[in-house]
Amino acid sequence: MELWQIIFSIIYGLLVVTYVFTSTGQNFTLRVINKIAMSASFVTLAFACFFLKSNLPPWRYLALLAVVLCFLGDVLLLKSFSKGGFAFSFGNLAFFVYLICYVVALKVHFLHVIWFVLPVIALVLLDEKFLLCKIKKPALKLKCTGYLSTVILHGFLSLALVVVHPTFETALLAMGLVLFMISDHFLLSGKFVFFGKKWPQIGVTFTYYPGLWLVALSLFFAI
Repeated sequence: MELWQIIFSIIYGLLVVTYVFTSTGQNFTLRVINKIAMSASFVTLAFACFFLKSNLPPWRYLALLAVVLCFLGDVLLLKSFSKGGFAFSFGNLAFFVYLICYVVALKVHFLHVIWFVLPVIALVLLDEKFLLCKIKKPALKLKCTGYLSTVILHGFLSLALVVVHPTFETALLAMGLVLFMISDHFLLSGKFVFFGKKWPQIGVTFTYYPGLWLVALSLFFAI
């Protein structure tokens, strides 16, 4: 890592720690400022890391698109759960397509990564039994099921990618996307299972924001 990335990471880490208090506190204005500052930071890092590279293939822009959509999801989530989820869903799909393009670019046969479907199905079924069953409104339940499916897809496909192509970049990417996947389980459990508890929000803070930071940083090692 470059010195500027280390300094930037330290500042970002301080913002994340601060968000533990602002996200569970009563001052909504501070929460908004803290949240947008973190989201703007991982977007800035993604663009900086991306454009410091040269001659990257066009499909790499999908990662930037996904990160920007996550930023929009963060902002929209402050006002609307459904609008924020909508932006995040498209971000998740962009990450998934990005990973598929990565596998294709490596000329890896899909039989070597198709095993990722099995844990996807298993986790979706577990979510249906223990998490999504708590949602009483059918329309909302359908939306949440679809959303969780998108984040689970890219989470496990990123693990399959790092198995067939273990590099520092793919390791950072996989760690970031798996943390992202875990964060959404904290988010939904806090909203529908452990409503009113502070620990799910703390779980989101220490998984989602470090996860997006790792995804953004992975672009610096792209070739």
